[in-house]
Amino acid sequence: MLVDKVKVPFIITRSDEGQKVYKFVKDYVVTVEQVVKASDKNEAWEKVMLHGGLKYADMTRFITNEKLEVVETTNVSADYVSTDIDYLGTIIDDDGDMVCDANTNEDNTKIVDSAPVKSNVVAINRKEKI
Repeated sequence: MLVDKVKVPFIITRSDEGQKVYKFVKDYVVTVEQVVKASDKNEAWEKVMLHGGLKYADMTRFITNEKLEVVETTNVSADYVSTDIDYLGTIIDDDGDMVCDANTNEDNTKIVDSAPVKSNVVAINRKEKI
């Protein structure tokens, strides 16, 4: 009998006869958010490129769910897509406490007329006043 054999990662026995074999390729989006101390954006970029990001060596089949002889992983990969860099603030001495001051621009000028931020309040498409 002439057949095209497909290589599969598990052992096939007579009890598997009639079973179908499928290959799933699922793309996941993994977001890595890291905060870095640096004197400017260029230095921050260099530090993240040297010391940040994913450990690609750890991106192996062992990060997936498997069941021997039923579901087995044949490939795991991760691709770099984009980087957003947001300035968070400047570290300052605030009466003896070292804090990250969000009311300072990157050029160390103070932000004026800044309203207090309420980070735990969410209002989306609300018509009535909160």
